[in-house]
Amino acid sequence: MTKEQYKRACEIKDRIEKLNNVKEEIEGCRLTYCAYTGEWSFCPMWEMARIRNILDKHDAMIRQEIEDELKNLENEIKTL
Repeated sequence: MTKEQYKRACEIKDRIEKLNNVKEEIEGCRLTYCAYTGEWSFCPMWEMARIRNILDKHDAMIRQEIEDELKNLENEIKTL
């Protein structure tokens, strides 16, 4: 393994760990909005219900993008 390959492998390992940490953190969560008025607070759920289908669609897209990136990184590791 070359020095460059080792460096890239370390970068991939770090990214995989970060993505897996995010996956664990958002497990059981739903996409929503927060407002900052001196401190962070969630927007009321009854307001979010009006656009729940949009939020759920984008939540699914984000989760899929995480899975796709993980798969791509794992495939890249195999080629190193």
